[in-house]
Amino acid sequence: MEFKKEDLFSKLPIDIVFDILSRLPLKTISQCRWVSKTWYSFIQHPPFTQLHFTRTTPIPCAAFIGGRYSQSYVTDPECFLNSKKRVTAYDLELKEFKDNFRVPNGSWICFDVVGTVNGLICFSEMGNYCSSPYYICNPITLDYVILPRSPMICYGHMASGFGFDSVSNQYKVFRILRSNEVEVFTLGSDCWRPIRTNTSFIRSMNRSHALLNGCIHWVADSRVDGKACTVILSLNVATEEFSIIQMPSISNGFKRSSSYELMVLGERLCVSLCDTRADRETWVMKEYGKLGSWTEEYIFPQEFYPRLSHRCSHGIMEIRNNELVMFSKALGYYHCENKTFNPAKVVDVQGCGVGMTDFQIFFTGSLVSPRIIGDN
Repeated sequence: MEFKKEDLFSKLPIDIVFDILSRLPLKTISQCRWVSKTWYSFIQHPPFTQLHFTRTTPIPCAAFIGGRYSQSYVTDPECFLNSKKRVTAYDLELKEFKDNFRVPNGSWICFDVVGTVNGLICFSEMGNYCSSPYYICNPITLDYVILPRSPMICYGHMASGFGFDSVSNQYKVFRILRSNEVEVFTLGSDCWRPIRTNTSFIRSMNRSHALLNGCIHWVADSRVDGKACTVILSLNVATEEFSIIQMPSISNGFKRSSSYELMVLGERLCVSLCDTRADRETWVMKEYGKLGSWTEEYIFPQEFYPRLSHRCSHGIMEIRNNELVMFSKALGYYHCENKTFNPAKVVDVQGCGVGMTDFQIFFTGSLVSPRIIGDN
């Protein structure tokens, strides 16, 4: 990449320019994209976006995704770092999003959140209402990509997953079908491909998943030694191999996978039982992969926990030790030690209040573009 002669950095080595700009806050460097076409190309260059993401402090952001008629918003990248009680949200216009998920012969918009990775959010169809292709976007840069339709799109699928292989720098989308067949799409490629499974038969799955240690995790209903049970199904994004993690003791007495919720807090895998009648006990796996390391650590009062659905894992995020930002009856901050919830007011750039939309998603802000993943 070369700078024009009139550019300030034209006389500096490219690695020095990388080093200087990669230290700027996300909000600042995002605004620098509009200085010129050269700056835009430079800041969107994959090696730079990756350097900036790994060097800067993780930036918690939130996207409010509207449905049929409502507006979508994305929060200011600096609000949650300072636990601001007044959060600014900007209009979010995702090109082709609503058209992609519009129900055939109707005006309804049906979509679901697959997951978030490194600032990218992956959306899919909701249930089997339509055969829409997957849509992956960066709400900060507005870059997006629509994946080609799978040749098995008409097959009912139990769950999807969105993951990242940090060794090969590859982003992958997985589809697990009701026939227990699995297919994967690697961003930067042009087609879906099947992969072999190495687990016992899965009867059903919770569509929500958690990404940790390079693996995607779902709660699934299976059979072990001829008995029905609930397990955590783990898929290694790099090797594309499955394994089983045993649930903590809260799973004693068979319950369906939809009764549980997975999330990642403090870089540890967590599971909680979705019980609308009581406070939510949440168990943490202190040592990843070791059954005996499950420990009950969090208790979320019923009135503070996000509304119960398969989307909950995207509605809560740790911003610092023992402090979470979450969507409950409103957006706010939950302090784990004293079990208090401090609401925050969400306003647009004119200072008018912004109501809750169909989907609220926390993600880590970045400059990563789904369109140019795989480019050198």
